[in-house]
Amino acid sequence: MAPTSSRLSRTLFRSLCQSLRKLRDRRGRVRFTEPVDVRLWGHGLNADRVPQVELLKSMIPDWLLAEEACDSLLQEIEIGEEEDANDSGSHGYSLPGLKEAQVVSILKLGFQKGDDLGEGFSLSRYMAMQVTLRKSTSMHVTDDLVRVEATSVPLADASGSRNTFCYRISIENVGEVPFILLGRHWEIYDNGVGRVISEVPRGSSGVVGHRPLLKPKQRFVYASGCSLESHSGWIGGSFQMATVEDDDDDVSTAAGGFEGFTGKPTEFDAIVAPIPLNIETD
Repeated sequence: MAPTSSRLSRTLFRSLCQSLRKLRDRRGRVRFTEPVDVRLWGHGLNADRVPQVELLKSMIPDWLLAEEACDSLLQEIEIGEEEDANDSGSHGYSLPGLKEAQVVSILKLGFQKGDDLGEGFSLSRYMAMQVTLRKSTSMHVTDDLVRVEATSVPLADASGSRNTFCYRISIENVGEVPFILLGRHWEIYDNGVGRVISEVPRGSSGVVGHRPLLKPKQRFVYASGCSLESHSGWIGGSFQMATVEDDDDDVSTAAGGFEGFTGKPTEFDAIVAPIPLNIETD
């Protein structure tokens, strides 16, 4: 990265700081969004959240990661993220975040010690991507039990006749009892048409061939997609869930039943807040 004496370098640094402010959560912490891997489309798996500090590291050049000062800052950030996770708790909308001042310190260190302006532009593109991902993300917590977070990205369509989007859904048990996802309900709204253009009926079985069982602190992630005629819209709806009491640590839900559980299941809907679908145009 160019020295801070460079006017362009200073402009890049200010731009990065402005982007960081757009990534603040409601508590003033910086939160990065996991990039959407479109190769996951049609598949699902149990997955832990990627720590915020790891998402931060992914944007830092290797030479800067090797710097002792940067390593020390990252250790402080990692400890802070763990403390923030304990303070925010597992319920509600609060998720671990990073102190903005610490992230800025790492960026500043890179601009002070680096001599490759191209790395500054790479950082700028990464931050721009993060801002776009934030705008394309929704989150809702149902009954302090199910946290559903979703992010969409546009895909290139060779035909050019429709605009295709891939969305990733994260379903997380933030409560104290296990639950099974039984079905789903979707509405797809096209802003250009001004109405719901497609609907998946309530109770449609599972998601991408799965009816996952999630115990407390477990998380299931899958990806799928949809198309619009215009450049913007949304998809939202709900998941049909059932809470159960688990007597078996190795219960299979491949058949989507309640074998291995005791007690009467309690069925409920977990809300999926509208996921923004948007293709930015000039």
